[in-house]
Amino acid sequence: MQANDLRMLIGGAKPIDQLTDPTQRDARAHIMNAFSMMNADGSEPRSIDFHSFRGNFTPEFDPRRFALKDSIYAQRLDLLAFLLRNVLYRFSTCLPQINYCEFSVGCGDLSRPWVFAVLTTFSNDKKFNKFHYLVNQNFPWLKTNGFEKSIDYRFLAGFNRRVSPISSACSTDKSLDFLNEAPSYAIHLILREFYQSKNQRETIIFTEQVKQLKKLEKASKNTDDFYHWVVGLDLLGDELGYPYCPFVACEFLRFIRDARQANSAFGTRIHSGENVPFARPELPGYHLFAAHMYILYRCLAFLKKELGSNIRVGHGIAFDKLLSIKNYKFRKSSVLVAEIQANAKKVFSSIPFE
Repeated sequence: MQANDLRMLIGGAKPIDQLTDPTQRDARAHIMNAFSMMNADGSEPRSIDFHSFRGNFTPEFDPRRFALKDSIYAQRLDLLAFLLRNVLYRFSTCLPQINYCEFSVGCGDLSRPWVFAVLTTFSNDKKFNKFHYLVNQNFPWLKTNGFEKSIDYRFLAGFNRRVSPISSACSTDKSLDFLNEAPSYAIHLILREFYQSKNQRETIIFTEQVKQLKKLEKASKNTDDFYHWVVGLDLLGDELGYPYCPFVACEFLRFIRDARQANSAFGTRIHSGENVPFARPELPGYHLFAAHMYILYRCLAFLKKELGSNIRVGHGIAFDKLLSIKNYKFRKSSVLVAEIQANAKKVFSSIPFE
């Protein structure tokens, strides 16, 4: 689609409230929602909208807000560099001063050498910024005043926590129902993954993540300074119904151990315990909450045993809630909670929560 066609489709420069054609209004609303969270009709969001989208990473908020991101970056990588430049500038103005930061970047982008080169544009070390020499001649809007030299930035390779259907009776969009209706089987599946990993057997439920990992591994071998920039793995995405962590698979553990040969501080960050609906022990949803948190806990305990250090948790506020309530011995799931509470200090003592 040409730019002129798009302008006609969204009604030109007229404000959205002056558009009378329903097709143009809908098209304008979709375009606006691709860059900022608005109402479905493109009007400014109300407080209730922010509340309803709180914690909803998928399938509503993020895909709608960033619907055009991949298409824009694919055609104009200089805009990706401009976004990075803007963030670094904002960090440079903070008080107290920020000297180091890490960005979560999708493993797919880090696996593409042309994207990787752009992401390293503003390195404070000249030997690493391969794209930088093009900036002054071809991209004047990317020129900096030296502020980027005060910030050392790195990347975490982001992996989506969503898994393929793990039961013939459960599709990916019903993963929460599966965890709610068969929590014991869900726990069995992750324990089976631990067994597979310990015995150096291929993963069963994390096949999609392993496919992405292989691309990342190939990129790491073809890029000399890869582990200078990529300092860890990051698990992200909608947590509801997906407490499973692919980093427990032997393929990921092998990759991390190999990465630590190049960078001993290479680690993992697991976003977890963030948007899990909390339910008190006397409420019906308690077993779902307990099973979800138990799977997360077992994944963290397994990673700590296998990797030892450099494991972090993103957010994790649900763990605080779980550990601060009095267990309810009359619920079957109280056995799971009791195990977490008994071993929390040992497992979490060296795992920082961010």
